[in-house]
Amino acid sequence: MRALKSGVPRTFGSHKTPKAAAYRDHVRALLERLGPLPRNARVLLREAGRLGLDLQRLREDQDAALRRGRRAEARALDDRLVTLRSQLLTFEARLEELTGRNGHRKVRSGAELLAMRGRR
Repeated sequence: MRALKSGVPRTFGSHKTPKAAAYRDHVRALLERLGPLPRNARVLLREAGRLGLDLQRLREDQDAALRRGRRAEARALDDRLVTLRSQLLTFEARLEELTGRNGHRKVRSGAELLAMRGRR
């Protein structure tokens, strides 16, 4: 499937729905922060966008459960939210690694790596 004109990878059949607009906003924000990504990072970017949507949906479900007084359901949703947040942070960290914008420069050789370890 081709990317949208904005460079956002497609994930829905139609990107005119409110859900798709939220996905597009999340992915655009990531692209603005990270800059251009290598082609092999597009799947990771798409999945990070979908995780953002899932987090938003689960948070809304948790808020609704709390309003109805269903604390056990809200706690179960909180456990799932923690897992999704961790996954999203992992995906974003990997995207930063792929763009080289995580503050770490790439090591060129094993000798350089050993020299860096000796400096600590």
